[in-house]
Amino acid sequence: MRPRRALLALGFVLMVINRVAGFVLPYSSKFLIDNVVGKGQMGLLRPLVFSVLFATLIQGVTSFSLTQLLSKAAQRLIAERAESGDGDRDREWRGLCRELGQLLLRG
Repeated sequence: MRPRRALLALGFVLMVINRVAGFVLPYSSKFLIDNVVGKGQMGLLRPLVFSVLFATLIQGVTSFSLTQLLSKAAQRLIAERAESGDGDRDREWRGLCRELGQLLLRG
């Protein structure tokens, strides 16, 4: 656990950024209806559209980064666990690790 603490912290930070960026779209629709349509402030439409596009880009990048970061960490953990140990239980664990590794590589 301890060697992976920085990796988990980075994953947590990416997750928080992703969730904050997810709030942009609901807030922007409220802003669009209240200010742009309701008050006729058409000058705010372009910054609003760019902020939604930027938030969507941020969400895509953080989602991809999280998937890559955590799946590679899981593969490393499985590989380390498969190399250690002995006996029947270890053989079963290696089989599960191989199956999971194949699923991760396909996915």
